[in-house]
Amino acid sequence: MPSKFTFVTLISNLFKMKRLITLTLMLTGFITWATNHQVAVSSNVFTPSSLTIMVGDTVTWNNTSGSHNVDGRTATYPANPASFYSGSASGSMWTYSYTFTTAGSYTYDCTPHVGFGMVGTVTVNAAATPPVPCSDLFFSEYIEGGGNNKALEIYNPTNASINLTGYSIAMFSNGATSANSTFALYGSLASGDVFVISADQASAAVLNAADTAVPWPSVVHYNGNDAVVLLNSTNDTLDAIGVVGVDPGSSGWTVGTGTTKDNTLVRMITTDSGTKDWTIGSMQWDVYPKDTTMFIGSHVSNCHSASASCNELFFSEYIEGGGNNKALEIYNPTNASINLTGYSIAMFSNGATSANSTFALYGSLASGDVFVISADQASAAVLNAADTAVPWPSVVHYNGNDAVILLNSTNDTLDAVGVVGVDPGSSGWTVGSGSTKDNTLVRKITADAGTKDWTVGTGQWDVYPKDTTMFLGAHTSTCISGPIPPTVSFTSAGQTHLEDAGTQPVYMTINPVSTNAEIVQVYVMEGNNITSGDYTLNPAAVMDTLTFNPAAGDDTLMFDVTIIDDLLQEGAENITFTIASTSAGLTIGTISSHVFTIDDNDTPIPTYTIDQIDGLDPVNFLLDSAGVECKLIVTVLGVDLQGVSSGNTQFTIHDGNGLGVFSSAPTGYLVTEGDQIRIIGTLSQFNGLAQISGDSIVVLSQGNPIPAPTVVTALGEATESELVRIDGVTILDPSDWTNSGSGFNVDISNGTDTFSMRIDNEVDLFSAPVPVGTFDVIGIGGQYDSSDPRNEGYQILPRYTADLVFPAPLTYDLHISEIMPGSVDSDPFTSGDWFEITNHGSTTVDLNGFSFDDESEVSGTAIFGNVMIAPNEAIVVWNGNSSDKAAFLGAWRATSSAPQLVSSDELTGSFPNLNQGGDMVVLYDTNSTMAMEVCKAAYSSASAGVSLEFDTTCTFAQNAQDGMRGAYTSNKGDVGSPGNATADISVQENLLNNVSVYPNPAQDVLFIELSGDTELTEIEIYSIGGQKLVKSSFNSNTYQVNVSELPHGMYLLKLTRGSKMAVKNIVVK
Repeated sequence: MPSKFTFVTLISNLFKMKRLITLTLMLTGFITWATNHQVAVSSNVFTPSSLTIMVGDTVTWNNTSGSHNVDGRTATYPANPASFYSGSASGSMWTYSYTFTTAGSYTYDCTPHVGFGMVGTVTVNAAATPPVPCSDLFFSEYIEGGGNNKALEIYNPTNASINLTGYSIAMFSNGATSANSTFALYGSLASGDVFVISADQASAAVLNAADTAVPWPSVVHYNGNDAVVLLNSTNDTLDAIGVVGVDPGSSGWTVGTGTTKDNTLVRMITTDSGTKDWTIGSMQWDVYPKDTTMFIGSHVSNCHSASASCNELFFSEYIEGGGNNKALEIYNPTNASINLTGYSIAMFSNGATSANSTFALYGSLASGDVFVISADQASAAVLNAADTAVPWPSVVHYNGNDAVILLNSTNDTLDAVGVVGVDPGSSGWTVGSGSTKDNTLVRKITADAGTKDWTVGTGQWDVYPKDTTMFLGAHTSTCISGPIPPTVSFTSAGQTHLEDAGTQPVYMTINPVSTNAEIVQVYVMEGNNITSGDYTLNPAAVMDTLTFNPAAGDDTLMFDVTIIDDLLQEGAENITFTIASTSAGLTIGTISSHVFTIDDNDTPIPTYTIDQIDGLDPVNFLLDSAGVECKLIVTVLGVDLQGVSSGNTQFTIHDGNGLGVFSSAPTGYLVTEGDQIRIIGTLSQFNGLAQISGDSIVVLSQGNPIPAPTVVTALGEATESELVRIDGVTILDPSDWTNSGSGFNVDISNGTDTFSMRIDNEVDLFSAPVPVGTFDVIGIGGQYDSSDPRNEGYQILPRYTADLVFPAPLTYDLHISEIMPGSVDSDPFTSGDWFEITNHGSTTVDLNGFSFDDESEVSGTAIFGNVMIAPNEAIVVWNGNSSDKAAFLGAWRATSSAPQLVSSDELTGSFPNLNQGGDMVVLYDTNSTMAMEVCKAAYSSASAGVSLEFDTTCTFAQNAQDGMRGAYTSNKGDVGSPGNATADISVQENLLNNVSVYPNPAQDVLFIELSGDTELTEIEIYSIGGQKLVKSSFNSNTYQVNVSELPHGMYLLKLTRGSKMAVKNIVVK
């Protein structure tokens, strides 16, 4: 029993609640219990040398100096109730733990130093008597909401009122062993009633239910990682949430499907007493989302019925059919008519905590009768049975994943389908043999009351296919007198036997008996870690099914399970028998499944963490724990490096630290990354790599997170069996990438250090082409070192192709927009081939280091120098000399609006000749290790003297045409628009020369202004491909054109005044 406390009483006035009583706060220190006791081993002494513990407690000895051991074997001390032994004396830093399961006095010593008095004792007291069910207070609800929305609910499960004087609550913050806050309960608590204490800044819903609300600091100002205990008048612990003296971290303690952090916990209906053992308590709670408050202020348990059987309305049918074929049926199980005024239904969509729709029941419901509400677009069969049909939205317009509840006139929940505040996903909640999605549910004939606990409700329904309506409009239950159909049921939900128990019977009963011969089929499902070699059945199962043929009047069915006792050390095994189907004269009872559990009777195997067993000696780097058989609970990393066909298994496991697994015998386990498994085996080392044999592997769960890779710059013992990442590496010798044998090694380097990368033939990288360029590699650290000391041969082993991470490729806003491969110009100084590069982006591009080629596609053939292309600029690359640039521009009459012209003698390399019969121009960025293709403009043929035009994807669009898209005829007879320059015009044609177009690039509106009294008669916008997109006629000198509907890209703006025309480039962003 914890030590007595000194109390300091503080009296404060409370505002009006359900009870107005003086509050006493107690501030004091608490002594907590311990379950793991530490003993230091050093200098020929055990410290402490004597311990007094409880059955089930563990003692851990930690050797810090000297060569010692722990010997408590019965061969050494015959009076010991059981043996424990750490092995021969060792001088290394070691830890040994033993859990005492038998009460009594134990003596132990250090074998080589017993003569020096190195002896210890352990006194083990019997475990405390379990609490009597329904005999004392316990916590029934715990709200850990947002901000100060916190509350605790204490429940009286007894059949009498309890005087709360002397009872108290204590809260221990962040692993403290002394209470940070206490609270003295007061008043009297009626049978089945609750006492609620909340923070004074909780939500209105919580404050309305609270018996008292207290300011900070208090026992309810916890943060999800603070333990809370309930004590009686002698300061014995009645109940606990969390573990005193332990800080679980910011996530809180795991409980049920969630944690004590950011959740509401409601005690399961089957819980009948508190417990200070959190390993038990953590499984006794239903978990609801943060700030769920609908349960606060009352509690239902098996100690007190939620409502007397057959005494209140409940849901009797739920139709979730196709489209709007939906309906709910409410049943009156009482022997009297019920006035429905005040009763209501509420529907909560997709995990909502506030009702999306409600419906008030009305009228009067006769004994044994039903009230049906349906959607107004339901089928005729449903509408014919409905008392009312309602339009969307309503409480019956659910989708299988929406919770529905039935409430009485005081808004207490009478019944529920699903869980308020929880979104189960598109499949709905599991119920019986199906789910709440796409099914009709009919309440079992044995159900005599509703329940707000879905863990109970889910087993109370028979499931029928979608759109089944034959049962709607009437309901049968055992509440209303009448013939009860024969029901077949197991006599119990399960049984457990040791492996040497031999043959054990399993019984089913038929009650009442049937007057006809019947058929019962039972499905057999093997659980984890069990095979057909572990048991036999009589009668034998056929296709995993047992078939029984009871005669008329038979009331008992029986079959035998014979357990086969092997010598394997293994965990508990189980077989689940489920009544799958019956003939028409029988119904399936409430105990429809029976779990037959086989407990292993062989020597127990210790459970360790990897950190406890992966130590190395500092000289030869050999595994300290080699030869030790143990059990690990771990998560799987990577793939099977042996492959299923080999019969062997090799992979990596992790629990915060990594370890290899190798089994030379089939395990039956298919390696899947993210599986949590329990593995039993013997520790060893293979060429420096620590590993465990996978003698037994059981999958506990799937889809668990794996650790994020750690970025490292060196490989060593610290990276062995760990998921690591090395950034910025290249392959030193591509010829090492052989794709042969059982795998191969390649050397990689980050420019400073060299590493060995192992590609196993079981990973999808094997047979892939050799990676080129710089990349990051993720993989599992390995080792292959066959000689002592084992401190070399470290490797990194990628698991998947995705473990090689390449930098994202660059993108370019450049395209080859025009090519002239066959000029008809007879002047050899101006007739050279040319092409145009356009920057359709919003930033200037430096072409320094870029290159181009023809259809030979060799990067670096012709390399640019320092050439800058501004946004919306087009430059001309010409196979001519810089001394002839003026002549070229003159031939194209582009002297006053000359484009940027790059001649072949300004390039490094040679300008390839472009073939008029078909060729291409390929633009490369050759600045990086790997040349990046920017644009490839290909054509099949070209007309003499006519340029070819390309769109922004470098795809051929059309030939140039005089007067279209800015093209015109040069003085030498060629047609094109090099650099998008406008040909020089005469004074008479200068009417369109002074045009302002802005903004360019444009986003919504394009403005066009002309100087003087010049007026346009027509504005047209064309795509680069020549498609007319906009045409407008005007008679003005200021214009606005809406371009907001045009996709972003480059366009041609054609301006016309009478017979005169000009073309300008515009960009829409």
